[in-house]
Amino acid sequence: MDILIAIGFIGGTLIVFFGLIFYILRINNQKIFKQVSILSSNFRLQGLAALPKTWALSPYMPEMFGEYDGRKLRLYFYTTGSGKSTTYWTSLEMEVENREDQTIKIYKENFFSKIGKAIGGQDIQIGDGKFDSELILRASDEQFLKNLLTPEIREQFLRIWVERKPAGTVSLAGNTLQYIETGLVNNTARRERIEMAIILLQALSRNISAGLGEKHQGFFG
Repeated sequence: MDILIAIGFIGGTLIVFFGLIFYILRINNQKIFKQVSILSSNFRLQGLAALPKTWALSPYMPEMFGEYDGRKLRLYFYTTGSGKSTTYWTSLEMEVENREDQTIKIYKENFFSKIGKAIGGQDIQIGDGKFDSELILRASDEQFLKNLLTPEIREQFLRIWVERKPAGTVSLAGNTLQYIETGLVNNTARRERIEMAIILLQALSRNISAGLGEKHQGFFG
């Protein structure tokens, strides 16, 4: 009888445990679905998939695509690592006319990049104290990047990376301009940051396509 009671207790505990996991995943998936639905509507993106069934064991990770300002835009989610080391990512990609095959990478100043600076690592300085202190800049052509980062674009970077932190990395390779950050779009703050990142990519894409950071006005309304 004691054995049967023990088995029943263990079985009941497992049912409650897995039921709780399914419940948490379901709630999180509903949050993601709500935010990406709003984002999809705001930017007229296609490809929004139905919410997974209640018993789904994985996060809701749709792939959406469309056009913004006449440029192809893709929003998708992916993972790196496995098991307890799994990291979830949100990625935005926008097409760009990168005629001179420039490359850039812009990301937040962090502990490790500060160490790199201290031991002699170099990054590009724009001459804007606030911007230079907050972000790490890399580029195949320093002058190209300096011309690209107009005052209004720098302001938008700071709004995303400082006012709405944490934020991710902007990179240019080939004809793809990308923004990535860790985590999934499961709350309003994340969705609003992604929307701001889309507008930022639009401005960067226009400048890159125009050639060496030619200035345009009124990107951010």
